[in-house]
Amino acid sequence: MSSSIINVGESFGLTDAGTLLGASPTQRRQYSPKRAQAIVEAAAMWGRAWDGSERAALLVREALSTSDLFRSVTGDVLDRELLAAYRAQTPQWAGFATRTTVRNFKPKKLVDLLGGRTALERVPELTEYPEAVHDTREYQIEVAKFGRRFGFSWEASINDDLDELQRIPSNFAAAAGITEDVTALERLVVPATGAPNPEFFKADNGNAPEAKVLDHANLGAAITKVSTREDDEGNLVPPDGGLVLVVGPAQEMTARQILNATEIRTVTGNKTVVEPNPLRNVSIRLEVNRRIKGLAWFVLPEPNGPRPAIAVAFLRGHETPDIRIKNDAGNRPGGGSIDPTEGSFNEDGVFYRVRHVVGSANVDPIHTYAATGQA
Repeated sequence: MSSSIINVGESFGLTDAGTLLGASPTQRRQYSPKRAQAIVEAAAMWGRAWDGSERAALLVREALSTSDLFRSVTGDVLDRELLAAYRAQTPQWAGFATRTTVRNFKPKKLVDLLGGRTALERVPELTEYPEAVHDTREYQIEVAKFGRRFGFSWEASINDDLDELQRIPSNFAAAAGITEDVTALERLVVPATGAPNPEFFKADNGNAPEAKVLDHANLGAAITKVSTREDDEGNLVPPDGGLVLVVGPAQEMTARQILNATEIRTVTGNKTVVEPNPLRNVSIRLEVNRRIKGLAWFVLPEPNGPRPAIAVAFLRGHETPDIRIKNDAGNRPGGGSIDPTEGSFNEDGVFYRVRHVVGSANVDPIHTYAATGQA
């Protein structure tokens, strides 16, 4: 390659330094051939050390004390590990919320142009065409900055088996994923109790929570209710894309029995009636969210349908966690900078921090239903 700057992923593949690249072009990084090679070699050495190789651990310590380049690219390796751990997670919010991006921290308006979907009016000869009446609704979504610091002493980095450094990426990645889930879930429920969020499920939205247990009859009635709602012009608005039954762990087994049963037995006095389970053929998917407390259950539209109920937003160009190390180690008396992993100037500490930007909002309530789970 004639250029002095190369793309790490193109040169070494996804199994090497390619995982340093972001999922989008805005997150890709360019490195010189020397630095790219050093990142690959450092990642391999750190990997062997983290897998338990004593020889690799000794080599890492020696390289940290003798090689400025190795110390420098260690930050890139940690960043790679963070992104790999972050992408390996399956976010729970994706099961009931749609994804969007925003350009900045200002509220972004999601505009829904409603109306104009009734049959056309008859137009007599030489008569002006009637104007369609539109109801324009706006929903707002914005993001916020979340973060955390983690530090340890220079002595700890000398004494232990590199476990402190190994935990940083995975812990920060897990924390970022949890932040997304909590941010999305608070639009659906009250986190402390698991009750339906009263700011979204209310009479004004036509979806006030009902005191009903989760059973075949109540779930069937809920599906019928959200499937037969009308817009402001009296048009039926079917939930194109399907529906999702969202429950917490306390209702998981009940939900699975309802949706998977082949037949329903109804006992009235001494008479037993056996009928096929009508819910087996209904387009509804079960989503068990491990963070929902209590017995509340919800029927929502599929998140990627035309009328999502909840949206999760990310800041464009900053859609994954950002990890950094504090660089205040000072300089050598004779000149030359000191690597941050040698400890800070004042207290010999090594400090990392993670930043993640995310937000959420309630969008369209028309295909939503909430029940308390108790009669």
